[in-house]
Amino acid sequence: MEIKKEPYWNSETHPNYHRWKRGREIAAYRAAFLRSILEKEIELKGKVILDIGSGIGGTASVLSETNTCISLDISFMKLRSQDESPSMHRVCADGRFLPFRPGTFDVIILQDVIEHIDHAERVLNEVFHVLKDSGLIYISSPNKFSSANIIADPHWGLPLVSLFSRPCIKKYVLPLLRKSERNRDDFAALYSINTIKKFIGDQGCLKLWTSFATSELFKGNKGIIWSDFHLKLMQVVKFFRFHLLYLKWVNDDFGLITWIYTPTFYITVKKKKNYS
Repeated sequence: MEIKKEPYWNSETHPNYHRWKRGREIAAYRAAFLRSILEKEIELKGKVILDIGSGIGGTASVLSETNTCISLDISFMKLRSQDESPSMHRVCADGRFLPFRPGTFDVIILQDVIEHIDHAERVLNEVFHVLKDSGLIYISSPNKFSSANIIADPHWGLPLVSLFSRPCIKKYVLPLLRKSERNRDDFAALYSINTIKKFIGDQGCLKLWTSFATSELFKGNKGIIWSDFHLKLMQVVKFFRFHLLYLKWVNDDFGLITWIYTPTFYITVKKKKNYS
C-alpha cells in the first residue's frame, strides 16, 4: 500500500504551518487588496491576466470573476488543488521560460514570488517579453532592510536572516533549521528596493504603494500581513498610537523611510511603449 506524503505546506509539523494556513484563509482579502491597487492604475475588467507563482490559486480565482486569468505555478501539486473555471486556466511552468507569445497579457502578477526565485532578473525579463506595451506588472515582496524584518524574518521567524544572501541561506539556514527542505530551490531570500529597481532596469516605470498599504493596514485590512510576529507588532504600534506617526511619515518615495520602514514593497510597473 502506497503512503502518500503530505506536502510540506500542509504539514502541521512545519514551523510555518499556521502562517501559511492563515494565508490560505485570507486569500480573498489579499486578492481584493491587490485588485484595489490595480484598479487605481487601469480599468481592470476584461483584461487578460497572468498570475505567476499562483500557489493555491486564491488570487487567480478572484480575478477570474471579471477577467481571463492564467494561473501559473511550477508546482503541479499546488495547481491540482486549485479550482479551474471557464475564465481561469492552470499552467504548470517555470517563470524563467514562460510558454506564451510576446505581448499576450495586460497584467502580470508576482505576488510574494520574486524572493523565492533564483535569477529573478531573468524571470522579469520574461515577464516584460509576454506583457503588452503599456501593460502593468504588480509586485509584492518583503523588504530586506526593514527593521521589522531584521528583527524577525517573515519566512524564517529569526533575527538577521533577512540580511542573508541566497547562497548563505542555502548553505547555513536550510541545513540547520529545515533539513528536510535542504534541497529546495524556492526558499525565500529577500531583496532591497534598489535590487528590485535593478531587475526592472529601464524596461518600465516603477510606482510604490506604501502609503496606501499602510493606511489600509491600520484600517484593519486582513489581506496585508499574516505573520504572527508582524500581527503582534502592529497591535503594539496601535496600542501606543505610534501608527499616527507612521501615517504621517510614510511616503512613496525611494528614500530612507522606504529603505528602513516598509516591511513589504507593493509595486506597480508600467511597461514602456515599444520597449525592445
